[in-house]
Amino acid sequence: MTTINLEDLTIAQCRKAAAMLNEMTPAPTPSPLARYVGQYVVVRDHRAGVYFGVVESTEGNTITLGLGSRQAHFWENGGSVPALAVWGPKGSSSRITPPSKGETTLMDVIQVCKCSPEAEKQVASMPEWNGK
Repeated sequence: MTTINLEDLTIAQCRKAAAMLNEMTPAPTPSPLARYVGQYVVVRDHRAGVYFGVVESTEGNTITLGLGSRQAHFWENGGSVPALAVWGPKGSSSRITPPSKGETTLMDVIQVCKCSPEAEKQVASMPEWNGK
């Protein structure tokens, strides 16, 4: 077994060793959510609930929605998240928050569905619920 004294390595040898280590490091896997960037979606987060908005960025299972995203606290006649993506929330007792004033970052995303144009229009037409 050969012993190497790290103090005796030249800068060139250190660079070569660093390059070899970098080649062994796998490239990061792109987020499976990246395909939704720029699209209007409905997102179900494990702890934060259900949100509508345009995806700005993703990393792992974190998704950031842009300005104007809205949270759905309750909805009638929508059923599941995929159904919300098709028809949007309906009913006078549905509770959808006002559009956000900044980005919304959801850090434990478990479901994303691209919204139909009809669903997007329906969300935009919903009255703003402020928690009262």
